[in-house]
Amino acid sequence: MRRLILCLFLFLILPQVVNAKTEPYKGKIQKVTLYRNQAMVTRNIEVDLPTGEHTLTIQDLPAQIVESSLYAEGEGLDIRAVKIESIEVGKNPEKKINDLDNKIENVRNNIQKIKILQSALKKKINYLTKQEKFITTTEKIELSRGILNTNTMKSMTLFNFEQREKLALDEFKYSLDIKALQKELTLLQKQRMEMNKGTTKKREAIVFVEKKTSGKSSVFLNYLVRDSGWSPLYNIRAKKESNSFELEFNARIHQISGEDWDNIELTLSNASPSLSAVGPGISPFRINLSRNVPQQQIQDLSAVSRSINQKLEVAREKQQEARNWQETQGYNWEMNRAANEYQNLELVADDEDISILNKESESSHSTPSVSYSLKGKVSLASQKDPQLVTVENVKLNGKLYNVATPILTNFVYREAEIENNQVEELLAGSVNVYLDDSFVGNAEIPNVAKGQSFVTGFGIDSQIKTRRALVERKEKILGGNKELDFHIRIYVENFYDKKSLLRVADRIPISLKDGELRVTLVSNTSPLSTDELYVQEEKPKGILRWELEIPGNTSGKKSQVIEYSYKLEFDKNLNINLFNSGNTNMPSGKPADDLLRDEFEQMQKKRYNKK
Repeated sequence: MRRLILCLFLFLILPQVVNAKTEPYKGKIQKVTLYRNQAMVTRNIEVDLPTGEHTLTIQDLPAQIVESSLYAEGEGLDIRAVKIESIEVGKNPEKKINDLDNKIENVRNNIQKIKILQSALKKKINYLTKQEKFITTTEKIELSRGILNTNTMKSMTLFNFEQREKLALDEFKYSLDIKALQKELTLLQKQRMEMNKGTTKKREAIVFVEKKTSGKSSVFLNYLVRDSGWSPLYNIRAKKESNSFELEFNARIHQISGEDWDNIELTLSNASPSLSAVGPGISPFRINLSRNVPQQQIQDLSAVSRSINQKLEVAREKQQEARNWQETQGYNWEMNRAANEYQNLELVADDEDISILNKESESSHSTPSVSYSLKGKVSLASQKDPQLVTVENVKLNGKLYNVATPILTNFVYREAEIENNQVEELLAGSVNVYLDDSFVGNAEIPNVAKGQSFVTGFGIDSQIKTRRALVERKEKILGGNKELDFHIRIYVENFYDKKSLLRVADRIPISLKDGELRVTLVSNTSPLSTDELYVQEEKPKGILRWELEIPGNTSGKKSQVIEYSYKLEFDKNLNINLFNSGNTNMPSGKPADDLLRDEFEQMQKKRYNKK
């Protein structure tokens, strides 16, 4: 059985290993998973060792290795620890390098000084602009009163022009100075690089193993390397008299990791090796009403919507690359913040705006995570050390399902609720998540006592997709109240041949202040979830959740549809304020954005059993 060893963990000390004999090996690269900008390399080292403890030295690791990624697995032996060592070969002319470093630092300081001067110059220009506006306004007022002092106005105007001319020349000089300094910096850095070539580093992996039985066994050394990646390249061939097309899908590979991949198993993936497996959580959507404030008008709804979608996409990508709970939830909130802005647009959109919003939403699809395993083999040119021992190896009960939040992303995430029915206490820590023997990402679990359950993500399920659309918005006045009606439609596509369980989450607005807004869920084609936690914690906050069984092969016109309508009623003299993160018009005096984020983080902690 292979046992996963991560070099980032803190291990117990094994003093017996110190005196073990070091045996040099190189091994053979067996398989590579090539990502867009990195590659995971697996090197197989076959050994024939007697029983006991041994220290193995794996030589010739590549120059572009990501040292923190190194880990090892074993067959027929136990891995106790793994580390990487760098040995310098050759010597640098230290004095000359230090002199160059000092020169480089001086040039950088001079560049920074000029940038500070440029910043001050911009402030001067801004001041002159304000002064110019003042002159123009004063001139008009004094002209209308017949008291214009032409000499004063002339001197102020000439002073403004003279200062602008001087500042323009200064800006031109600063730009030339920075160009010259940048050129000097590039030359010095090149000299530094050439001089540093006198020293090379030889990298070796040191693996501590224990052999309990005699015979042959294997060590699998895994590590990420930089300067490797791929991009798709397609060829499509067709004939005029034929309705068939030939598609040739190629991969353009760059591979300068510092080691040859000879006769390997190659998998291409467009995922990230640090991809988070935790799907985004949805926050409540609260709105604020104010009296006698005109409804805000949006000049370019398409540009605003596109900007919001870009923010949402950036936040989504960062959330997927997050390495811990804090980062994950931070970027998750950024997704919700952008979604708040978008949903505010829905609240103030007119009939013409709806089509613009839906068009921009449909154009913001992201690429799902996929991988391709190529057929056949491919060739492309000490005791302070940490230790690891296995504590438990058990099977736990749980339930795997899919979760969709189409207001945040069209992607559907796999999620599992797992019961700890074996171990007395699972301590909080990071988890590497695998599905069907494939690595899907990183996650974290909290402290979990025996009998408790926890939730973890299992990455994207690219075979199920969802899309949310605002179908209709109506506005009318009833007596002293204004009424807004919204009709929302959610499309679900299941590309599997079999039915799939899907949890869909959306939301309706709720007021930031009690009593000023009435929200009514008018109609709903699918019953809401009866889950106890949802009913108690999320439903009162405007979160809508459905538990669905989606038939297989439901896509396009066969897509399953969730439709619901909701109504907002409020004083006709009030208007909906667009989402403003700096709004402090709250009873607590705290910015609305901070209150919303606090509420969202508390909900997420309850969902994932976080303290």
